[in-house]
Parts: sequence; structure tokens; C-alpha cells
Amino acid sequence: MNALVETPEFRNHKNIEQLNSVAGYIFKNFNEYSNNANFQEYMVDGKMYKNVICSFGTENKKRIIIGAHYDVCGDQKGADDNATGITALLELARMLKGQKLNYRESMYTHIKYQCIYPS
Repeated sequence: MNALVETPEFRNHKNIEQLNSVAGYIFKNFNEYSNNANFQEYMVDGKMYKNVICSFGTENKKRIIIGAHYDVCGDQKGADDNATGITALLELARMLKGQKLNYRESMYTHIKYQCIYPS
């Protein structure tokens, strides 16, 4: 979790480089453990944001999707917003590596839309 909360800048929409660095860290871990990992990139107000997706048991048709966001709202380290959720996904990915599964397990990390456009 330290890699997520002890970052030079807060993981919010104002620090796109920091968000991209964290997305890269998540991708690196997902890629090490899963059948495949990829970025889903999208633009908001001229800034490129990235979701990170990985899958296990890709030979199966039935799917389970598990997700967590990796950004924070405001200026905070975000251990409970949502570094714990990302840490849990990374640990689950490690545990699923090489396991025979009955379902396709997909993990999805994303940016919370309401923090990009606060109300």
C-alpha cells in the first residue's frame, strides 16, 4: 500500500502525471500475475486518464468483475480512498495466478468520475 499512499503528489485529477504513474504500477503488477492486462484510455478536458484491466481464466465465458478506484478526492494520501481497495485487488491477482478457475475473473481499476467533475 505504501506505493499508493507515499507518492510525491496526491492521486487526484489535478496531478495527471501522478495518476499515470500509479496506473503504471497497477499495470505492472496485474501484468505479472494475470492472463492479460491492458489500459483503457479516455480523454476528459484534454487530459488522458487510464483505467487498468486484467483478466484470469479467459477461457471461461461466465465472468465476475471486481473493481476499485485508484484516485483520491481532494488533497489526501488516500489510504481509505481507495488504496486499500487497490491493495486488495493486487493481492487477489497474486493469489489467482496459475489457479484453475470456473469463471473469467476480471479486475478493473478506474478513476472516479465525480472527482474529475466535482459537484
